[in-house]
Amino acid sequence: MSDLKSHFDYDHWANRRLFTLTSGLAEAPEKSRLLASHILNAQRIWISRINEEESPLQVWELIPDDRWDHWLDRNRADMKVILSQKRGNLVVQYRNTEGKTFRSSQSDILQHVLMHGAYHRGQIAQLIRPLTEVPYTDFIFYTREQME
Repeated sequence: MSDLKSHFDYDHWANRRLFTLTSGLAEAPEKSRLLASHILNAQRIWISRINEEESPLQVWELIPDDRWDHWLDRNRADMKVILSQKRGNLVVQYRNTEGKTFRSSQSDILQHVLMHGAYHRGQIAQLIRPLTEVPYTDFIFYTREQME
């Protein structure tokens, strides 16, 4: 789980970096804002599933830019609690957005959350690249920054 902790630290860093840039763009494509919201929503939905709670967010709900920091920080704090519990082999039963029931290990869910965010960050970067210089959000840039 310690690798997961560092990967979620990276994920938070990359999301904040890209979301700060996107929210500051007056002409950011609506799709980029929707994708940023979707990353936050999906994190919250998976956190809620792991904690056997109802999510306050829907998968494609548009979160206003001025609430992104709130959800970034809340998701990060709650994810830290989950990671500190070291229950990677816990099996989580949940219903997807279509109401189908599934079971997945917590470790698989956490890996999914990381890969899902990276995928959509790439989409956001592609959407805003014509408007501004997009910062690097690759893992290696994060690790270099941590060594400074």
